[in-house]
Amino acid sequence: MLARLTNSVIEQRHFFPVFPPQAREDTMKPTAIPGETAEAGGEQRLAVGASLDIAYLKLAEWINVRPDVLILPSVLNPFVKVIEGITCINPGTLSKRRGAGHFAAINVLPRGLSDEEREAGEAVAHNVFERARVDITRV
Repeated sequence: MLARLTNSVIEQRHFFPVFPPQAREDTMKPTAIPGETAEAGGEQRLAVGASLDIAYLKLAEWINVRPDVLILPSVLNPFVKVIEGITCINPGTLSKRRGAGHFAAINVLPRGLSDEEREAGEAVAHNVFERARVDITRV
């Protein structure tokens, strides 16, 4: 199940913005529907719709590139999985109300290139998932 959730994030190739949205109190209030009379107290209603800041929406896209390591922290069980060549890590929470949590330690070995690969000057796959070791440790 956790791999399926992570795969959904990879397939959508987009994150929601991490910037805080505009306060709902500052947005325009809805008016009466055309053809209807405004109800009493209608000006006190809050704005409707998602509280999402779309000014930075393009910053959350990764259309032509894919990350080598994807860290998606959540309160679900900690895990490390390789999904579609991406090392996906959920380190969990560092502390919980009842006690200690988990953290992830990542070690990546340097990429070794042969002389032929260097002289060719072509793009070489990173394959971080083959060179990385991720340990999830309980505090």
